Order: sequence, then C-alpha cells, then structure tokens
Amino acid sequence: MCSDGNRASAPLGTIDPLTTAAHEGAPGHKMNTIVMYSPDVDFCMSLTLYFQDKYIIVTTTDGNTLPALVETYHPALVIADALPTSWILRLFDTWKEAHPEMRVMLFRVWRYEDRKREAAINKSIDYVLYKPIDIDFVAHVINDLFEVPGERRPAAH
Repeated sequence: MCSDGNRASAPLGTIDPLTTAAHEGAPGHKMNTIVMYSPDVDFCMSLTLYFQDKYIIVTTTDGNTLPALVETYHPALVIADALPTSWILRLFDTWKEAHPEMRVMLFRVWRYEDRKREAAINKSIDYVLYKPIDIDFVAHVINDLFEVPGERRPAAH
C-alpha cells in the first residue's frame, strides 16, 4: 500500500502478488499469463491496465530479462514490441519448440523488402501487428489467439 491508501503498482518485470492471488483464486477460473516486453514503459503500463482484469500480465522494459521471465512464468502469450532481430527470432523459435502451445505476438513498425527475412519472421511469430496500435484490435487478436490452441495465424497485413 502507498501512504495515501492506494495499492502501489508492482515494478515492471514482476507480478503484483495481490493481483495474482486474486486472479488465481477465482473458483473454476484460470487466467492466462502474458509476458510482454517493450522498451516503452508507457506502452507496457497501458497494455497492463487494459488487460489486467482478464489476464495475468508480466511486463519488462529490459529485453535481456525477457528469456528469464518466459522460463519463469511459462506464459500462454509473449508480446514483444521489438525489432525482429535474429536474436529475438531464435528466442521465439526455441520457446515455440519447447512450448508449442505458447503464442507469440510482435509489434513492429515496418516490413522488410527481403521476402526470406519476412518468411523467417512469420515462421516464428503467430501474429504481427504494425504500429500505430489499435488497442481494441489488439484485444480481439489476443482473445482469438487464446481461443484456438495450436492453430497458427497469418501475419496482419
């Protein structure tokens, strides 16, 4: 609790234990966990606030902590607001091999003209969304990804 009586937000990269207990304690209801990385703290907080009643959200603004968070929390969905570098694509491929039910969503700004590069990105990622982001559409896509386990979706156009 903060001194003003309001509950403090958990630091980025952690789950607020009170929120987790409330979500996990609901009888007959298991909430999906989402791990999200974005270097933009405001973006992390916006998505957290938008989805906190429906999902357990773990966020980080440090891309280097993303692997540890995924291994610790075994999320149903990983969201990355990042360039699709070779490093991040290898991470996604490794996670998808180890946890085929895990979904991966990527927010990005542009497409590459290299078709092989785009094919590699689409192979590793269940859904690609291009900025600017429409939060209602993001919610629709996330709900859709959770409803059809095992089915891969084409990248957004």
